[in-house]
Formats: sequence, structure tokens, C-alpha cells
Amino acid sequence: MRYYMPSTPSVLTLLTDPDGFFAAKEPDDWGYLRPVLVVAGTGLLGAVSAYLMTSLVLAALPEDAQSVGAFIGLIGAAGGFLGPFLIWGVLAVVFFLISALFDGEGSLKKTAAYVGWGFLPQLLGSVVSLALTYVGLQGITPPSDAAQYQAFVQQLQSRPIFLLSSVLGVVFLLWAGFVWTFALKHARDLDLRQAAITVFVPVGLYALYQLSTYVQI
Repeated sequence: MRYYMPSTPSVLTLLTDPDGFFAAKEPDDWGYLRPVLVVAGTGLLGAVSAYLMTSLVLAALPEDAQSVGAFIGLIGAAGGFLGPFLIWGVLAVVFFLISALFDGEGSLKKTAAYVGWGFLPQLLGSVVSLALTYVGLQGITPPSDAAQYQAFVQQLQSRPIFLLSSVLGVVFLLWAGFVWTFALKHARDLDLRQAAITVFVPVGLYALYQLSTYVQI
């Protein structure tokens, strides 16, 4: 008689069949290492994007202010890296609290681990955003006066390639919401409707806010 161990679903399965991905896990088959790597990858790419944008400020500063500009660049890159971790924690708590209205049964620790997996679409979105940012900044001449930087950034954001990046950011956010729906379904023992409400109340509102800012631009 042959015994077969259940196969572990691939990470790519998470993007196309998150329900199957989380269902294939044993009740205790979850941890933080791989979700942390996903979130860290998202943060790393965000840090690089922030550095590229901040480099425009550095070019506009006088020589005696370059050290201050370098510090600002460091802060921007650190914020880009740590931001996804902060969002991860906030989302885990918010999803946990909303799902409590449906008598969700899973622990906050398990919820956080499963929510971390949901950043995989965001990781892909960060790759696309970084590529578009790099291309969009080619041939751009920064302002000679740092005081003009805010107006310069507003003009930059209105360029088609950056508008495309922003719209795609919403698409990847909704994709992440799709993954988070099944993450909450399995982490908190909810039905699909309850999980969708739990996720898309905050995610949907944020997506609408993002779209409204793009319309204003």
C-alpha cells in the first residue's frame, strides 16, 4: 500500500485559486516566515521607488543642503519599506474586528499570517510600479529651486505613465482584496459572503478614495 502526502500548493496558486491554496493547508499549517518575505519584498520595492522620487529633490538642493537631502531620502526609503508592514498590521486587526461581527473563530495570529499572504498581488504591483516610475523619470529635469518641488511633483503625477501606474495600483489592490477574502474565509471560518464583506468594506472604501484623488489630478 502506498501513502501519499498531500501536496503543498504553489505560491502561484494563491494568485489564481486562493480558496484552494488556503484550503490545502492543514489547520495548523501556517507561519510568518513566508508572509513576512512577501511583505518585505513589497516594502523593498517601495523603498526603491521612494528613493527614485526623492533623488529629484536632491538634484534641486544646493550643495550645502545635500546632507539634509540625503537624510530626507533615507527617511523616504525607510517609510517605503516599513509602510507595508504597518498596513499589514492595521489590516489584520481591522479584518479581525469586522469578522468578529460574524462570530469568526480563528485567532488574530492566524489571521495576520493569512493576511500577509494577500500582499502577493501587491508585490507584483510594486514591480510594475517601480518599472513605470523608472521609465517615467527618464529625461525628466528636476526644478532648479527646491521650493518648486511640490508643484513639479503634481505636474509629474498628471503624466499618463504615472496615472497608469496609479490606476494599476487600484487594480492590484482589488486583486489583493480577492485573495484576502479567501484568507479570511479560512482563517476566521467564515462563509464567502461574510469574508467578502469583512474585506471589501475597508478595501473598497480605500480604492474609491484612491480613484477620487486621481480624478482630482
